[in-house]
Amino acid sequence: MPAILKNLNIEMGGMKRVRFTPRTAGGVPLDLSGYKARMQIRDEAGMLVDELTSDNGRIILGGPAGTVEIAFPATVTATVTVLRASYDLELEPPAGPEETWKLARGSVRYLPEVTHG
Repeated sequence: MPAILKNLNIEMGGMKRVRFTPRTAGGVPLDLSGYKARMQIRDEAGMLVDELTSDNGRIILGGPAGTVEIAFPATVTATVTVLRASYDLELEPPAGPEETWKLARGSVRYLPEVTHG
């Protein structure tokens, strides 16, 4: 299955959540029980801006419901120093890393914070 192309707009200093629900060819949500997930955001020079995983709690997998929720806490978005980047989001099934596939990819646009605490 080809990766979903989804561009993200993230407000610096604010919380952002994004949800995906991958589906089987028959349109049923994919059971993600036992899966792992990882996502990296990199700037135009290829430098790592942010890293989210199911292990660090920034990607929450919904098991039989098939949901993938990615979280960008305000404490993280407030520290970003770039305005544009790219990402991809990978899912690793219980079968192991050789079966990893890309769920989504796209650009990330960070919107500067105006109000500071």
